[in-house]
Amino acid sequence: MSGMISPFQMKENRIVSFEFKQKEATGEYGSQKVSFGADYEISEITEIDGILQSELHLFIEMTGRTDAEEELFQIRLDIMGTFEGESEQLDKGRFLNMLKINGLSTLMQLSRAYVTASTALSGFVNPIRFPMVNVYELVKRKEGSI
Repeated sequence: MSGMISPFQMKENRIVSFEFKQKEATGEYGSQKVSFGADYEISEITEIDGILQSELHLFIEMTGRTDAEEELFQIRLDIMGTFEGESEQLDKGRFLNMLKINGLSTLMQLSRAYVTASTALSGFVNPIRFPMVNVYELVKRKEGSI
């Protein structure tokens, strides 16, 4: 069983900020378009007593508009996770890669659940479920590989 436990773990997470603006449509509209954006920041990796640690912030921004370009809602979310890794099993490069893939994937799923629950509680007939995100593509864009 112990071989199944990853040397990379999320120790805590929290919502740093959440901004949600919902507007009433002034006219009738046929459809709704939702734009989606994501970005992230990784703090400096530190090592104390054989444990690597870093904070990862994931930023989500979504805007809903009618087909007539009238804004219906805007969501901005900053979620942070603190991640640790055993330096005996992970060097800083591998830890950084795990932050980018595993850490972002974990925070992305927590963000999806948070936005869905928040919009359901805010009176949306159909709560907002943002799409699955290709984390590899997000990292490539962030690092300017495209």
